[in-house]
Amino acid sequence: MMASVAKYIYSVSEEGLWVHQYIGSKVSVNLQKGTKIELVQESEFPWKGNVKFRIKLSSPKEFSIMFRIPSWCKNRTYIINNEEKKHKAQPGIYLQLKREWNNNDVIEFEFLMVAKFNKSHPSVKSNRGRVAISCGPLVYCLESHDNRGIDILNDKISPEYHLKITNKPDLLGNVNIIRGKMHETNKEFIAIPYFMWGNREPCAMQVWNKIEEKRN
Repeated sequence: MMASVAKYIYSVSEEGLWVHQYIGSKVSVNLQKGTKIELVQESEFPWKGNVKFRIKLSSPKEFSIMFRIPSWCKNRTYIINNEEKKHKAQPGIYLQLKREWNNNDVIEFEFLMVAKFNKSHPSVKSNRGRVAISCGPLVYCLESHDNRGIDILNDKISPEYHLKITNKPDLLGNVNIIRGKMHETNKEFIAIPYFMWGNREPCAMQVWNKIEEKRN
């Protein structure tokens, strides 16, 4: 998968160029009617939602670029050459930008990343009454290494406490962690990106965490 990931970032169709993944990269493609373009992408994913694209052209050309709007994204603006635009694309589909593009045109997105709780489908019995924590494209987990004095397998998380994102440059090569509170003890918990678990001492790990149900 890692060796072939470049094949999943862009694709080309009769409509134009498609951007599927927000990964810093550069691509050169030939569109219809002999249009050759180069697109340079600068991305701060997965820690920040800022992405910038610069178009390289030999002469002005009209064509479409389709940008995937992540399903977790709520903001509805983008910027072309420092001018803010509004878009109507829903999260989870593609935003089509068709216009005459010029050399060195710049397109910018800021996909807002918010830490949140995610409920499992009720048909998954083992996850009923539990939530997973996510921020942007990443799922998070709790490791007992970071949560001394907390039974991460059984203690309940408080749904009332606002989750906080903190950057930790000294942890696992620079990551964003998420802090929250446990319901009964009011102790602070720390969640790390799921893909980084198991890189320190052997310890317990939990993705689907018990949570106190809100009462009316």
